[in-house]
Amino acid sequence: MAKAAASASPHRLGGAIIIVFALIVLAGGVTGYVSEGSIPSIAMSSVFATLLTASGVMAMATARTGWLQFAMAVKLLLTIFFTVRFARSRVFLPSGLMGVVTVVAFGLLVYQVEKARQMDKRAVA
Repeated sequence: MAKAAASASPHRLGGAIIIVFALIVLAGGVTGYVSEGSIPSIAMSSVFATLLTASGVMAMATARTGWLQFAMAVKLLLTIFFTVRFARSRVFLPSGLMGVVTVVAFGLLVYQVEKARQMDKRAVA
């Protein structure tokens, strides 16, 4: 029973959410490169995917909320970026869709961070 609870920890779930999102970001960059030949797209998606993957892996390995919060900061930057691009272009794909996906992933991560904080409070009490 304790093993099942540990595998479903907020840090593990948060890390998994981060890694899945990192793969989506990378796939978006690859798509931008293949369809439009956009080198900035593949370069920036690689940088952000690397940062997100590292924070996801570290969140799962160390069970520290700080790694989840780092990923939240990266996602906030991406949300701003995609929102500005969507506002300028008024074209939903790709920036509007990525903005929505980023906001959803951010919300899921906020939930996992709050869950981790509640677990930490119970452990102290």
